[in-house]
Amino acid sequence: MRDVYFQETLVSLKTADDCVEAAGTVLLEIGARPVVEGRRASADLGSFLATRAFIGLFCPLSWLPVAVTVDVREVDASEAGGRRAVLIGAGDRLPFAPIILGRGRYKKRCQQVAVFVRDEIDAQLRSVDQL
Repeated sequence: MRDVYFQETLVSLKTADDCVEAAGTVLLEIGARPVVEGRRASADLGSFLATRAFIGLFCPLSWLPVAVTVDVREVDASEAGGRRAVLIGAGDRLPFAPIILGRGRYKKRCQQVAVFVRDEIDAQLRSVDQL
């Protein structure tokens, strides 16, 4: 269970495969190694070692260990070409909980990651329309 978690949602008319492919591409572009399983893509960002070595309170936000998941779900399967909900979640990936010191920094980083991934997936899906 994550102590700090932030979620964003994107609704698309694209196929589930297109949404998952866009998610994998975005996660690769931000320096993660995405794992794609069915309609879910996940990746880990940041570093435990760097955070511990430089004390998480003082390191750059990009160093904080964050887990990102992107789930694609059917919203309206009754229509032909129904809509897909793309749920983007970002949360801490610390092995211990709760986060007492630096909780605000973690919240800020998780929100930044979730919003950035949502916006980039949306841009990827829109660029496919323009081709």
